[in-house]
Amino acid sequence: MNFHRRVQEERRKGREVLDLTVGEPDFRTPGFIVEAAYRAMLEGKTHYTPPQGIPELREAIAESEGERKGYPVEPDQVIVSPGAKPLLYYAMLALVNPGDWVVIPEPGYPVYRYLAYLVDARVAPLPLRPEHAFRPDPEDLRRVLDLKPVLLVINSPSNPTGAVWTEEDFKMLAEMLQEQPTYLLSDEIYGRIVFDGRTQAPSPAAVEALRERTIVVDGFSKAFAMTGWRLGYGVIPKTLVSTFRSLQSNIVTCAPSFAQWAALTALREGEKAVQEMVQTYQKRRDLGVALLTQREAGLTLIPPQGAFYFFPKISDGSTEPFVDFLLKEYGVGVTPGETFGDWGKGYIRISFATSETVLKEGLNRLLQALDAYSAEQ
Repeated sequence: MNFHRRVQEERRKGREVLDLTVGEPDFRTPGFIVEAAYRAMLEGKTHYTPPQGIPELREAIAESEGERKGYPVEPDQVIVSPGAKPLLYYAMLALVNPGDWVVIPEPGYPVYRYLAYLVDARVAPLPLRPEHAFRPDPEDLRRVLDLKPVLLVINSPSNPTGAVWTEEDFKMLAEMLQEQPTYLLSDEIYGRIVFDGRTQAPSPAAVEALRERTIVVDGFSKAFAMTGWRLGYGVIPKTLVSTFRSLQSNIVTCAPSFAQWAALTALREGEKAVQEMVQTYQKRRDLGVALLTQREAGLTLIPPQGAFYFFPKISDGSTEPFVDFLLKEYGVGVTPGETFGDWGKGYIRISFATSETVLKEGLNRLLQALDAYSAEQ
């Protein structure tokens, strides 16, 4: 967000800047979802709801999760929250004591690290290496699991790499966890945004041996272009439901009522809209891969399998100087890879949640900037 703010500052100065930083859909929320919220408000659905969410929405989420991800969910396991981040924090509060180990993916969403620090955890990165397509290497997994972590965070599809963990990855993890009680915090917010004929990323909860230790976090922000609605949900192991419910009740009370009714409509009627948005992302992904992989040297890219980010490597060190150069000299905003941890050094994150016109122009400028920057070094 700091780099997005810098883009906005440049625009306020009157500069034309192409923004490839922000991690939110550029689509409007589908109109039928907006209309459902409006109807709900007119009908007086503007008051508190049960802390876990309205029963109708929890039932719909349980059904949707079971159908899409292939594991049984009871409505009482579902908690609807104001965004997905509270659920990530609840998991830390519920499970982690000061000094406990929490394993986070790197490169990975930086919020995981900050939330772990809020509960005084010790943080161990799980390196997700390009030679393994940014998926877990067995030796790296064994090394971090030897720390006996209380919590292992998974994000698939990944922000920033776009990597998607496979069913085989989760089965491997299940084998490794047989003798220890580590919980999994599975951030699946990009789960519907997958490419090349797939419609859903695998979930560790679909592996029976992992189900009772997996906290699934998902929501409506990315797939339904509802980021500003602040509506997420979790599927919680039965042994932890009462704890999560208590945290929700005491920290935020409940999610916005009319947004919950709109989300119910999104689940019931929104599949076509989701598929159309994902098809557009796929076209942008393919366009970007074609442009970025035409460069013979100085840039390497593993094509993303999900989410809406490119994560190319452009150097062996910090990329902040290049990101500054790109913004100042070429009017393009991207995010340096070290934002996502030490294992992100040398990379930049490029969002393709923007129009094809902006994406094409932005990537062409970026390639020109790389040539000019290299010539100056």
